[in-house]
Amino acid sequence: MYGRLEPHSFHVLEILAGKPDDPVKCRLKRATLQNDIQFEALSYCWGTSEAKKSVKCNGKNFKTTDNLFEALRALR
Repeated sequence: MYGRLEPHSFHVLEILAGKPDDPVKCRLKRATLQNDIQFEALSYCWGTSEAKKSVKCNGKNFKTTDNLFEALRALR
């Protein structure tokens, strides 16, 4: 999932559109500081909470905490 990054590049999570009750789907993309892209930052601290919710990213299912799931769902 996490490919090697070139210098001055970073990962951006694109949250795909969906209805409130649709599964949360996203894509992890690479971007560089030279790209003219718009994005919003979400501050998130990985904790020890149990990962219970499912998010599909790049076609693969991942488990996440309730609070991250709800944030992703609200931002799409």
